[in-house]
Amino acid sequence: MTDFKTSDRDVNRAIRSWLHEDRHEDASRIAGAVLDHVEAAQGRRAGWPAWRTPTMNRFLTFGLGAAAVVVIGVLLGAQLLGEPTNLGGPGDPTPTPSVAEPTELPSPIPTPPPAPDGDLEAGTYVFHPMPEPNDSLTVTFTVAEGWQTFDTVLMPSGDPGTGPPGGMAILFPGDVSTLNDPCNWRGTADDVSVLPAVDDLVNALLAQTAYEVSEPVDVTIAGYSGKRVDIVVPTDPFEGQDSDAPECDRGVFQLWNTAAWGEDGIYAQGPADRWHTNILDVDGTRLVIVTRDFAGTSSADRAEMDAIIDSLVIQP
Repeated sequence: MTDFKTSDRDVNRAIRSWLHEDRHEDASRIAGAVLDHVEAAQGRRAGWPAWRTPTMNRFLTFGLGAAAVVVIGVLLGAQLLGEPTNLGGPGDPTPTPSVAEPTELPSPIPTPPPAPDGDLEAGTYVFHPMPEPNDSLTVTFTVAEGWQTFDTVLMPSGDPGTGPPGGMAILFPGDVSTLNDPCNWRGTADDVSVLPAVDDLVNALLAQTAYEVSEPVDVTIAGYSGKRVDIVVPTDPFEGQDSDAPECDRGVFQLWNTAAWGEDGIYAQGPADRWHTNILDVDGTRLVIVTRDFAGTSSADRAEMDAIIDSLVIQP
């Protein structure tokens, strides 16, 4: 009969001898602990419960010795493959969660400055054309070089100027009240009362007889809809090819007054001056924007005015 006890000890001694070689030092510590446990278990066999038979004890001892050989084999295989064993040690380290790079916030869009009187550098500016209680309404516009402002009027800083034969300008009067007689306009007795809707002002302009007014057409500017009428100033009041109208109050032909400018409103720049008058509904507030030109204004200059109108941003 085979002596399993003697065989187990021989196996243990062989394993320990093999592990003591230099090239196996990395595995020897863990495997040695396993063998110590096996040998201790063999020495405790006398203290096991009486109901375990000798045959069962021999097979269990043989199993422990075989398990030690298997464990050592696993250790050696991992060592030869260069992989960590982690047997009997702590588990895999908890992966450090990756920290997302902070999102770079977009730079705030700078608020355009108010348009100053005088020459403008190319850029974007803001007008506040309405008086109280609607003075929070803003009109933002962008211009190239060659423009200047006076109050809420945009005009060329050089040629072609504002008068005949090819002048131009863009007016932001806010809202207007019409005059019964644009030549004898001083005072307010002849001012025409106009209700606040877009059509109210359109109808008031169509009803007067001091200048020509076209039929209204639909228009949309900066997302706000309304009507446009084209006004053509007569030639009779003017002495020459400029704004001088000597028979009129203060020598000017004044089409209407504005609440923002007071009695000194906007006057014609010469005979046959054309006022393309856009009347918009901005969330219940009536806003007037005018582009001015003459028959001799070049197509390039008109296109530059159109570009400014296309750049408008209106905020109630």
